[in-house]
Amino acid sequence: MLIQVAVPVLCTTKFQHVKTNMINSDRITRLLLAIVFVALYFTNLVSGVPGLALLITGNIFFLNNFTGFCPVYWMLGFKGSTEQNELQ
Repeated sequence: MLIQVAVPVLCTTKFQHVKTNMINSDRITRLLLAIVFVALYFTNLVSGVPGLALLITGNIFFLNNFTGFCPVYWMLGFKGSTEQNELQ
């Protein structure tokens, strides 16, 4: 019963208001870095703690690329996508 009540509230209030704050060049760069980081880990070129750090960083970059939202940009007040749209 709790799940049936909580899920619609989360979907309607939290996730619909997230705006993208990354420009296309940021998204492409992060996607390429994520692919390289994950490939380095799974080919065992980087292993141990540095390998896990690259794997976690690659996954974070991939999620940022997928959503188009970077929390660090949000905390710093950087609004790349809106500035790009205002210039056009």
